[in-house]
Amino acid sequence: MRSRTVIAALAVASLCASLAAAEDNPNKLSLGFSYLATTGNSSSQTGGLDLLYKHSFDPWGLEVAANYLRAEQNGAVTAKKMFLGVRGTRTLNQDFSLFASASVLQDTFAGLDPRILVAGGVTYAFLKGPEHELAFDVGLTWTRDKLVGDGSTSYVGGIAAARYGWNISKTSKFTENFAFYPSFKTGSDWRIESTTGLQAEVSSSVALKLSYAFRYANRPVAGFGKTDTQTTASLVVNLLK
Repeated sequence: MRSRTVIAALAVASLCASLAAAEDNPNKLSLGFSYLATTGNSSSQTGGLDLLYKHSFDPWGLEVAANYLRAEQNGAVTAKKMFLGVRGTRTLNQDFSLFASASVLQDTFAGLDPRILVAGGVTYAFLKGPEHELAFDVGLTWTRDKLVGDGSTSYVGGIAAARYGWNISKTSKFTENFAFYPSFKTGSDWRIESTTGLQAEVSSSVALKLSYAFRYANRPVAGFGKTDTQTTASLVVNLLK
């Protein structure tokens, strides 16, 4: 019950932040849709929804990201994942900025019901474009995992992340986000998350996107595997640019 309250509170907070920032013409708001269905010898359905909102009001910045994935095979749910994250930034100079973020991940097929992650630290912008963009994050984290079945754990850790973007052309972009999460409570309890994407515009407001997500937990929840991957092809609608 407490976890649902936290999820609802974070959702309301992100919505309020988005509405408050919307008064100043937001920079970006996009929705991504994906769906796959098969019939015949096997019956399966997979659907996904992604939302990304970015707004900058110098020297502050706001980013809200959310996604939902559900897969069924012959009437049985085989995957279900929900994510909501809010990130705020404060620019210090042309190279450095501060960040603070909070996120909730609901993924019962990985044993998480849910995972709450709070992080804060420093960002260094190494490359600023126009062709290549590269930034590094270093900071501290607090994680609380409510486990499927029973039990929970919380711990302080760190984050070391890199975010890369390559503007291949005016209408296409390659991205790679990589993050390493060590735990200060148990040295062997570390995680890696990587998301690779390629997006190409088909019109001024519509784009096609391919993405591959990789997650590795060196000490996963008991009874669950260490590795999770997700490959997605989606249609992205840019509502605000």
